Amino acid sequence: LLIVALYRFGVTTLVLAIAVQTFLMWPISVAMVLRVLKIDVWHYLRPFVAPALASAAMLVAVLAIQRSHAIESAYLDLLAQVATGAVVYCAVLFALDSARIFRMRDVVLRRVVSA
Repeated sequence: LLIVALYRFGVTTLVLAIAVQTFLMWPISVAMVLRVLKIDVWHYLRPFVAPALASAAMLVAVLAIQRSHAIESAYLDLLAQVATGAVVYCAVLFALDSARIFRMRDVVLRRVVSA
């Protein structure tokens, strides 16, 4: 219904409307998940902490590279920002939640071996 109502206003408006709808519906979805799984909100939000902190650290690192203007080439500047962001994100995520990363690796490897 949202797409039918807003398609004539362009892709940007449509994507913004979908994002707003998702943002407004998320608390309802979370409440339903919490009720069905019978868990508290902190237990639900715990897996989001490490990626959120890693994202914040990545943002700071990329903005620092961006503000330094040390690189003249736009392509090299973009490469430096992407590489720095990836390294910082992975390093912070690994430092904060390496146990979960290793568990995910083990699950994937078990599935590959059994397939």
